[in-house]
Amino acid sequence: MPVPNVQVEDLKSETFAFFKEKGIKSGRIDENNRNDTPMQVLENLKIIENNLLNRAAVMLFHPDPEKFVSGAYIEIGFFRTDSDLLFQDEIHGNLFEQIEKTMDLLLTKYTKALISYEGLTRVETHEYPKDALREALLNAVAHKDYTGSYPIQISVYADKIMIWNYGRLPENWTVEDLLDKHSSQPRNPDIATAFFRSGYVESWGRGMDKMKNLCIEAKIPVPKISCKGNDFWTFHPQF
Repeated sequence: MPVPNVQVEDLKSETFAFFKEKGIKSGRIDENNRNDTPMQVLENLKIIENNLLNRAAVMLFHPDPEKFVSGAYIEIGFFRTDSDLLFQDEIHGNLFEQIEKTMDLLLTKYTKALISYEGLTRVETHEYPKDALREALLNAVAHKDYTGSYPIQISVYADKIMIWNYGRLPENWTVEDLLDKHSSQPRNPDIATAFFRSGYVESWGRGMDKMKNLCIEAKIPVPKISCKGNDFWTFHPQF
């Protein structure tokens, strides 16, 4: 869907630099593309046509995508019980900024890390595998149905993390299909492509399997999935 009255000059240059650096480091973007202009990046991602940016371009690179897409942000809350909210945060900005800020908050404010030392090297062991948590967050952002004006909601408890997004499974899929080997059918292909190019995600629907294996390695329960209508939950128990 094109977004009128938004120019390439309105987008955030720092996010283009971040995207290219991540992509080059992951091997998904060629080193020769380091000096690509924002217009060239948008054209390579095919998220601009006839000088009109689409909604994916705005959500990925605009400093304030909520001007154009309602509910395009993330809420985090720490709960003692379901009805007892102790503190909370809202994370705004484009999708790359939301992911980085949310992960930082989850790892430094909302969960704990066990500190140990290997010789003189400090080692932090988090309550949840960091890569599994990032994968769950990326899934929520990439597969959210952005026609619904609701933010992604992350509920953190002492013994679990629950991530909710507005969205549903592909037609005729069940939760069991999602947990088995499956094809890659992103709800937002342009966002998924940008995340792949940046090295954030794989391209073959491996996210759930990756989360499961990381949790098994960390000796914690594997994530649970629930999908009823447009209520999609990823549930990470700690014990």
